Amino acid sequence: MTLRAPDAPRAARRAPPRRASSIYSPARLGRRTYFPLGVLLLSGVLAIYLLAWPVPGLQGLRALPNYALITGGLMGSYILAQAAMPLLRMGGTVPQRWVIRAHKLLGALGPLFLIVHADNVGYGYLSALSGVFLGSMALGLFNHETLGIKGRLPAFLWMIAHVALSVALLALVAVHVFYALSYE
Repeated sequence: MTLRAPDAPRAARRAPPRRASSIYSPARLGRRTYFPLGVLLLSGVLAIYLLAWPVPGLQGLRALPNYALITGGLMGSYILAQAAMPLLRMGGTVPQRWVIRAHKLLGALGPLFLIVHADNVGYGYLSALSGVFLGSMALGLFNHETLGIKGRLPAFLWMIAHVALSVALLALVAVHVFYALSYE
């Protein structure tokens, strides 16, 4: 190792070699996968719902007995898992970085759970339930981080809106579970 004088020019100092950067390097893959995946699934589900396209294979499955009950249980488990993530984060039992990445990736998969459970947005409170679910998911995708918005105030306002939609979603899910189990 050669010692150089502190006044040596910058060019004379050797910087460590740089690795080739990639948009999807392994370190960034976990952080950045949720956005394109979520946009793709959200766009697909919106197209299916708005254009009333049947999903191949699901029509036959929906005719099976207890299909709605089983997929509803899966959907409820998904929503409860998403609701538990912030509690895990606050409790500190799981590394915060892992919880945030898992929450974002699971959130991106939300439209897939919805389309498997429901073939349309429904009427009345069901359309509100679908709208709040997709709205919360879209708000989760288009957050201050992915939009490149700096500052604490936009992040704070985004968090309030996302949590408010999530709480409304939990209330609508409770109503839906009550009605679905009462009338079946």
